[in-house]
Amino acid sequence: MAISKSTGQVSTHASTRKGGARAVCVPDCEALIRFAETLQLRSLARATQDEYLRFVRKLAARHGGDPSGLDESQVR
Repeated sequence: MAISKSTGQVSTHASTRKGGARAVCVPDCEALIRFAETLQLRSLARATQDEYLRFVRKLAARHGGDPSGLDESQVR
């Protein structure tokens, strides 16, 4: 069972249950590491940083690599 980082409660969402959807793990590319450092320098809230990074990681997983090489049409 997955436990929420923000609430500490057990998640009941289908994607976090055993046998549910599996996340594709893509190692963080250099561009994503620099993006994370930029977010920290801008003093954004930790939750905001986590959400921005989650979205970019999902984009990288869908693209199959470094999202910095995508053009606008591919992002759309």
